[in-house]
Amino acid sequence: MKKNVYASLIIALSLTVASPTIARSSRPQDEKKQDTLKMDSKPKEDVKSKVDNLKVLESKQAEGFPEKPTDNLVVFPSFSKVVKKALPAVVNVATTQVINTKPNNSDPRAKSGPGNPLEELFRGFLEQGSIEEAPKKVSSLGSGFILKKTDKEFFIVTNYHVISDAKKISVFLHDKSEVKATVHAYDERTDLAVLKIEIKDLSDDNKKIQPLNWGDSESLDIGDWVLAIGNPFGLGSSVTAGIVSAKGRDIITSSKGGRGADYVDDYIQHSAQINMGNSGGCLLDLKGNVIGVNTAILSRSGEHNGVGFASPATVAQKTINQLIEFGRTKRGWLGIRIQHLTAEKAKSLGSDTRGDIIIGVTKDGPAAKAGIKANDIIIGFEGKSISDQNRLTRLVGETEVGKEIEIKVFRKDEGIKSFKVKIEEYENAEKNGKLDSSSVVSSESSESLEFIGLTLSPLTEDEVKQGKKGIRVSKISSNAPDSILESGLFPGDIIEKAANKELKDTKHFKSVIDEEKKINSKGLAALVVKRNSDSIYVFLKLDEIDTAEETKKSVLEHGANSKIPA
Repeated sequence: MKKNVYASLIIALSLTVASPTIARSSRPQDEKKQDTLKMDSKPKEDVKSKVDNLKVLESKQAEGFPEKPTDNLVVFPSFSKVVKKALPAVVNVATTQVINTKPNNSDPRAKSGPGNPLEELFRGFLEQGSIEEAPKKVSSLGSGFILKKTDKEFFIVTNYHVISDAKKISVFLHDKSEVKATVHAYDERTDLAVLKIEIKDLSDDNKKIQPLNWGDSESLDIGDWVLAIGNPFGLGSSVTAGIVSAKGRDIITSSKGGRGADYVDDYIQHSAQINMGNSGGCLLDLKGNVIGVNTAILSRSGEHNGVGFASPATVAQKTINQLIEFGRTKRGWLGIRIQHLTAEKAKSLGSDTRGDIIIGVTKDGPAAKAGIKANDIIIGFEGKSISDQNRLTRLVGETEVGKEIEIKVFRKDEGIKSFKVKIEEYENAEKNGKLDSSSVVSSESSESLEFIGLTLSPLTEDEVKQGKKGIRVSKISSNAPDSILESGLFPGDIIEKAANKELKDTKHFKSVIDEEKKINSKGLAALVVKRNSDSIYVFLKLDEIDTAEETKKSVLEHGANSKIPA
């Protein structure tokens, strides 16, 4: 069985309170060993010159590194001025939840608290157990920061998974005073939430706390210094420093209830240490402005391994502003489901321009009303080409509801076409059930065929009477071609077409792939796959497969969902 070993993506950085132990090194220390500033044995006037230069450099530390180190003397910046100003506005968030647990801590969720991605991972396993669950009260710890102040309230930003299903929320300020907090609003798509605390409940000194300000995450460069302030392991406000390691990271996250945080696709990756309890804390630039909200780490153990992720201010600021003003988000909606296409995949479908192919159109949605159809490839939105930098989901979501915009699509046999579409509201569509789709139940047949790592079965008589066409994927073997394993194909999907040919039966599929490999051995074969009411595209790399081989290995029971609402 092929296996790729990856670190686990830990999204729920809120910390469930247990009995923490602090590991101290037992290695003896050399009392004489100290960090010293080494100077060569030059005359005293040279030493004095270096000391004077050092003082000049220290005066510039608030701005980061000096432009040019003097006489090879490298001075690291001090962050004390930035931290001193920002620290009072950073809070610790403590919640109390009630969860169901099994005796002897057999439920993995009890160890990490609600909102942990392990809850979804173990849910199917736990539901099969015969041991009855019992409710148990647990406490979780996270972070937050004060962003806005009115005459009566402070508004605090945190992660949604920190406070989801909380029965009680307390906020601990920098001076360790505790105050009750309430949820003002939250947004699962970005995993962000806004809490409120009453100013009348604060001491006179705490009433004077100045909120933090948003910074410009777009202006960040890889290598820039950043600071993280939060509540790791429940220790209280802690400050760490690092650099921006990468921008535009698209990571897979999952919020409470299994719904994916599909809206954020450009996380800031940084090296400032964040651990369990840092969730919802701020990521600051050297001016003390918030350029991100710390949300996830990449780790095998759940502890810092040098890779942390923050939702960028470009996304968080718009979301939080709407949550504070309206009590919810108001995002644009087109009424389509899309699948990203690389230039190579787009070319295999006849388009010279990359974009997002439409795999489903909501009846009576904005796109359908404008005449946009399934299988159209969206290549332009309001004059912007669709790319990794211009993701359609974000472009649509950030468009004002009610605005009429121009969309350019590539339609096979018709070329490039333009449509005027009036944007509607995503949240209303969700409320009215227009985003829901039922799951497909897989079936098997005695006439199934094993081919290129797939177990393929004919459709049932009832399905044929319903007008369905194609063949069903009953199982996916672990040694199927990589392009299949990475495509998001699921057991239960129906393959309708292969290489633009409608499939009659399982043997026909094999013959089509065999023939296509002879014609274009290093190209792609596009498979049209029906899932629920959507048709998605799966691209099979022909040079990966040996069409004569029929696999008989174990079944892969899951895959990545490639459907994205817009």
